[in-house]
Amino acid sequence: MVLKELELLEDDANVYKLIGPVLVKQDLVEARGNVEKRLGFIKAESDRLEKAAAACEKKHEEKQRAIMELQQKMMALANPSAT
Repeated sequence: MVLKELELLEDDANVYKLIGPVLVKQDLVEARGNVEKRLGFIKAESDRLEKAAAACEKKHEEKQRAIMELQQKMMALANPSAT
């Protein structure tokens, strides 16, 4: 959204950056570059977290399968006449 707003501005428009309690004038090209870089960082972090979540999900499924197998073995051992 911020990048879209910056794209709408004319090249000679004034852009200010909030640094602490002070608004500091910033070059429009620099502001666009900073926003694009931050969006890149956010996307990279989002991708990394999605991969980590997928890995956790896969691990969860593997553990769930192992538990089911152990439960089946325990049931077979507890009731040997059923086989």
